[in-house]
Amino acid sequence: KYRSGSGIGSKMLKTMTGKNINAGDVRATFRSPSWASRGWSEESPGFLFWFESTAEIPRMRYGTDLALGSDDALCERVHMINHRYAVGEKESAKDRLTYHSLVFLEWDHGKYGTVVEIGYLNGIGGYSGKSNWFHDKDDKENGTAMYRALPPEMVKPWKTGVSEIRCSDVPASNLDELMSYIENYTG
Repeated sequence: KYRSGSGIGSKMLKTMTGKNINAGDVRATFRSPSWASRGWSEESPGFLFWFESTAEIPRMRYGTDLALGSDDALCERVHMINHRYAVGEKESAKDRLTYHSLVFLEWDHGKYGTVVEIGYLNGIGGYSGKSNWFHDKDDKENGTAMYRALPPEMVKPWKTGVSEIRCSDVPASNLDELMSYIENYTG
């Protein structure tokens, strides 16, 4: 372990034994355990998560633990949706041609719906819990409810070469409500 040397902006690092070394001479390699290629934890393999945002205390479940403690809700309708992201005032040709696809599940209880999508592995943890499906994605003061619900093992840099499956319970309970929400953020 290293700690910074004395003085602000010091280019020297002091080792635990007190020896000074140049900051440019420090190299570290971090390795994950072998099970990390199969999930966020050894006990619950799988890169699938479900964010229960509408629960009394929002929570994140993932991997094989999703099979535990599920309710008896029945999915009544499944919708495939493609939409454009909002990118601001200046759109490139690529922005105008880029769409995002998701599946929206309507439940028999009518309390909420669920968005199912695929994204970069660790994308939610790497982007501080920002999700297009919640209005708090730009809340700099409090952060996002999703980020607060993430267990530490899910907060790490995203990987663009592999994916995770994301299930997020959203306040929209039917297709019309979801499309109204999407319209606010569509490019």
